[in-house]
Amino acid sequence: MTQRTPVTFEMARQIALALPGVEEGTSYGAPAFRVRGKFLARLREDGATLVVKCDYRCKNLLLSSIYPPSSAAQPQEDWLRV
Repeated sequence: MTQRTPVTFEMARQIALALPGVEEGTSYGAPAFRVRGKFLARLREDGATLVVKCDYRCKNLLLSSIYPPSSAAQPQEDWLRV
């Protein structure tokens, strides 16, 4: 199995700020990113978890690219914690 390099917040920050219209700010006192004033992502208070706004189809696609398929249904929320 190939070992993956963990993504740091700084790496996520560079990716986010490279996207058009993304601005850096804060949410609940933690670093966050918005697009045209709408929430995109933020670092949770634990300093290790990034919360990303996405619809359930995007979330399931992202999760299936990381984890093997599961028989357990994923909740259809707009938040993905990575």
